Amino acid sequence: MQEAPKARISSHTDGSVAALNARIRRKLQNRSSEAELLQPPEQKLLQCEQKAKMHSSCHEVRELLYQCQKRSEDAILCYQKALSYIEKCKGETNLECIPVHKKMAGVAQVLGDHATAIQHLVKAHFIALRKSPSSGEAAETAHLLAQAAVASKQSEHKDLAEKYFQESINAFKEAEGMESTKCLGAVDDFCQFLIATGQQERAAIMLKGSLEAKISLCGDLSPEVAETYWLLGGTELAQGHTHLAYKKLKKCLYLQTLLYGTHNKRTIATQEATDLSKAPDVAAKQRRSDKKDHHTVLLCNSTP
Repeated sequence: MQEAPKARISSHTDGSVAALNARIRRKLQNRSSEAELLQPPEQKLLQCEQKAKMHSSCHEVRELLYQCQKRSEDAILCYQKALSYIEKCKGETNLECIPVHKKMAGVAQVLGDHATAIQHLVKAHFIALRKSPSSGEAAETAHLLAQAAVASKQSEHKDLAEKYFQESINAFKEAEGMESTKCLGAVDDFCQFLIATGQQERAAIMLKGSLEAKISLCGDLSPEVAETYWLLGGTELAQGHTHLAYKKLKKCLYLQTLLYGTHNKRTIATQEATDLSKAPDVAAKQRRSDKKDHHTVLLCNSTP
C-alpha cells in the first residue's frame, strides 16, 4: 500500500526539482555587458516562434520556422567572419575572441549542434585560462561548458560536465567568493546534475554547504533558501530518508507560505509533497499503536 505514495512523490520530485532549478538558473544568469555583435540568435528564434503562434496557416508557421533556422545559420556566418577578423588582426588567443566563441556556441545549441557548441566553449575557456585560471571569465566559460555538456545528453559528456562544474565553482570561489550569485548559481546547476545522475548524497552535501551562503546573501526568508530546502527534501526522499525529507519539506513549506501564500501553486505542490513524505512515518506509528493495542488485548484476555 505504501508503494504508490513513494512512486507519486518520486515523480513529483523529479519534475519539480528540474522546474525549480530552471527558475534559479534564470534568476542567477549572468548579465554580460559585452557589446552585441548581432541580435542574439536565441532571441530571433523566440521572436519567430511567437510570430508562428499568431498564424493559423500551417504553411505560414513552417515558413516562419524556416526563417528562424536560416537566420541562425546566417548568424553563424557573421560570427565566423568576426572571429576570423579578430584572429587575423590580434591572434587566436586574444580575449576579444571569447565573446564571439560564446555567441557561436549559443547559435550551435539553438540548431541542436551540441558538439560544435562544446568546441567553441572549449576554445573560449582555453583563452580565459591563459589570462588567469582563477578569473571570473575562466569561471564563466567553465560553467557554460559544463551546461553545454549536460545539454548534449550524451553519456560520454558526463565526466566532462562534472569536471567543468567543479572547475567553475572553484574559480568562482577564488574570483568572487562562495557568497556570490554566480558561484551559488553554478553550485545549484551542479547539484541538479548530480541529482539527475543519481548522486543524491553528493548533491545533499553541496546543498547543505551552500545554504549558509544563500541565507547570508538573500536572507532567511527568500525564494532561493526555500528552493534549497525543496531540493534537500528531494535528495533525502530519493535516498529513502523520509523523516529527514519531511523536515526539509516542512521548512520549505513554511517559507513558501510566508513568501507566496497558501494558494500559490508552488506552496500547494510542496504541501502535497510534505503530506506524502509524512505518510510512511504516520503508517509506522499506526502499526506500532496497533501492535501495542494487540498486546494489551492479549494481556487482558490472559488475566485470570
